[in-house]
Amino acid sequence: MPIVWRIVVRTYKGIFFCDVDGTILPHGQKEVPKDFFSLVDETEAAGYLFCISSGRFDKSLIRLFPNLTQKVIFSASNGCLVLYQDKVLLPNHTIDRPIAREITNALLAWNAIPLISTTHAIYLPVTAYEKEKEKTYLAKGYNRFFTDFSQVEETVLQITAVCEDQKFAILEKAKAAWSDRFEIFT
Repeated sequence: MPIVWRIVVRTYKGIFFCDVDGTILPHGQKEVPKDFFSLVDETEAAGYLFCISSGRFDKSLIRLFPNLTQKVIFSASNGCLVLYQDKVLLPNHTIDRPIAREITNALLAWNAIPLISTTHAIYLPVTAYEKEKEKTYLAKGYNRFFTDFSQVEETVLQITAVCEDQKFAILEKAKAAWSDRFEIFT
């Protein structure tokens, strides 16, 4: 008996991208305003698709919008993981483990904090906990801490350097070391 595929294709007039922190959630706000959900419904009714974009880890991002998982695209970890209807829409952008280890060790040597986004958690060095414990990305329940990169278990999607006063110096060092292989930006 032949396999019969049922594929539903829907076209849209366009797509709206909206950032979470500072846009959907004004700074300091923890819950999504109710009128935002109405806006998504109106957008969909008008024939547009909605993409909620964030630097947040996917699990903490989706938790803010539980009723929208079948309606919108989620672009998490600054676009490194794009999901639609609980499926990966675009292949993951990953960093090979040897290079991720190199970047992590360099950032630590430069007195920056490597914030490592993986497919299942966000990793930070144990030494950064006291300094970073008030940050919103530590309040989501998806954080793990490491003393050595070998403790980072999952596929690495992105590494963010938390470097406050020395941002531009570290940016220049990072560009010199890896701009031939990666997009490096502030």
